This record gives sequence, C-alpha cells and structure tokens, in this order.
Amino acid sequence: MDDPRYWRVRIKHAGDEDIARDAWEMDEVGIWYGAWTAQDLKAALKSSAPLEYLTRANKSRGLSWKVPRGFLCTATRFINIEERDWVVLYFDGALKLAQVHGDLLSSPRHPLNRD
Repeated sequence: MDDPRYWRVRIKHAGDEDIARDAWEMDEVGIWYGAWTAQDLKAALKSSAPLEYLTRANKSRGLSWKVPRGFLCTATRFINIEERDWVVLYFDGALKLAQVHGDLLSSPRHPLNRD
C-alpha cells in the first residue's frame, strides 16, 4: 500500500476572506469556482478542451468570465485526494488534519458560494 499524501488546503474567497473554519465546521472541504458543477467538471475532464467547457458552463449560468487554468488545476488536485490521504488546514492559530471521504458534490445553493 502506498503511503498517504498530505494536501495543504486554503479555502479563501477573493484572496482574503478565509472560509476554512466555516467549511471545517460543516465537515466539508471544497472549491468554489464559478457556476460549474461537479458533473460539469467530470465532463470537462473527458473533453478535449476542459477550460472552454467550464467557461461555457459558467456562461450558461450567467457568468461571463473565462475559467483560468489555475482553477482547473486546483479542481483536478481535489479529485486526486484519496481516502488514505490527509488534508491539512490552518486557522485559529492551529493546524487541522482531516481525511476526505465521499463523492465530489456541488450545489448552487451551498452556503459558502460567493458572488
């Protein structure tokens, strides 16, 4: 069996609003990028042009900006977190460790959605 990996996760909005504690208290870790869904991401990764696919998904839901490559890279890293791996967060002056279980999910009404 392979050794577990450790993933440093920061959960921030617009680079300054740290919502890691909120996600931790909800027993969730996630990414909130645009209006695309978990299903859109899975389909985009199977397409020949994933960034364009996600940008079209955003546009169909009222967002006109292009999805940057960094957003896709981060989303792909989240998909690669396995149950044996550890997620490391830092807030309130302390490191937090957690393991991620379950499917990648999305909700247009998630309380941590912004803009």
